[in-house]
Amino acid sequence: MVSVEPGTLAGPEMARIWMSGNEYNDTRDGGAANGLWDTVVGTVTVGAAFARSGFYGARVNPIVAGSHYREKTLVSAANSNNDCKYGFVIQPKVRVNTLTELVVFSGTTQFSLRSDVDGHLELWNDIGIVQVGGDSAILALDTWYWINLTFINGTAVLTAKIDGASFASGPITAGGIEVLDHGIGISTAATGEFWYDDHVFNDQTGANETGEPGDQKIIICKPNAAGDSANGSRGGADSGSDFGQLDEDPPNDATDYYILDIANDRIEVNCEAASLFIGANDTVKAVQPVVRHRAESAALMSYAATIKSQALGTRQTGNTITHNDATWKTNGDVLPRLPSLTSYTDPQGGGAWTTALLDTAQPGVIAIDATPDVWITSLAFLVAYVPVVVTTAIQDPILSGGVIPFAR
Repeated sequence: MVSVEPGTLAGPEMARIWMSGNEYNDTRDGGAANGLWDTVVGTVTVGAAFARSGFYGARVNPIVAGSHYREKTLVSAANSNNDCKYGFVIQPKVRVNTLTELVVFSGTTQFSLRSDVDGHLELWNDIGIVQVGGDSAILALDTWYWINLTFINGTAVLTAKIDGASFASGPITAGGIEVLDHGIGISTAATGEFWYDDHVFNDQTGANETGEPGDQKIIICKPNAAGDSANGSRGGADSGSDFGQLDEDPPNDATDYYILDIANDRIEVNCEAASLFIGANDTVKAVQPVVRHRAESAALMSYAATIKSQALGTRQTGNTITHNDATWKTNGDVLPRLPSLTSYTDPQGGGAWTTALLDTAQPGVIAIDATPDVWITSLAFLVAYVPVVVTTAIQDPILSGGVIPFAR
């Protein structure tokens, strides 16, 4: 559950466990090490040219056959019986030269999404080394596809969908078995090229985002001005402002950072306008503060992330995160390093988050235990949203008086 800070709003239990839009300009998405992604093997390239939404996307393009992928631990052993509901977008650019894994889920239960040389997707049970269901239609090159992979733990049924339509489904093992982590990219000795973006992971817990994630886009809002609070001090190089210690892309870790050195010290920042990316009528699905932090020394400190929708507004406060070493890490300290807070509704009014509210939102960090000091090098918030479908009537030039609706 999300903890209650006195005088603030408690957040709901999280079902949106994690999300990543490649929104920091580094392969770990949020730090050169220990970012939103835990491990990178081989070459994974992050750049604006590979993005479906937001600032950046990721490309996997092994010129010489080999393993090139990145991994994220998603589930703790205590929650290993939860469902796995994962969504992302992929764009094939170059066909693989052999049957190749594109997404792999590991744990006691193991399954993968693979591509054959013709461009079909295949769902595989990696314990029995057997395909589940049939092949998908051929994926066209240079086209984005939304993929859902769902494993329901109680029934042990695995399902794969493309753009909302199922192409493979079936039981793969007995229920009550764990899925702990996943990797994306070309993890077998093959050549090819694929772009990935907009990763979201749900389970069945809580009251929000408990189902298969639909086609959601992800952006980040990074600091650009002072917020309501700055109770600590600047560490490392002095950028000239408190928010300037926290706005680098990618995070620069020990170069400049903000120090919270007394319990209940907090830093809050204003951020870039979400309306640069999100339309006024788009639907906001989830908001997650992203915090990159370390302890001043190798002893236990703790913090919690906060979010509010307006200056001097009601704060929503996340779980307490502990950290007991001097290594920079994004969100949690130990695997699976999940965010402190996921917000689904406006902390101020209780209604849905809107683009206008996001434009005035302030993410923050409060020090719970500041002995040793809490060091923060990056603070921002991720937004998952669904663009509105606009239907417009146009006059048909042939049929007299006829109109044809179209959507974009």
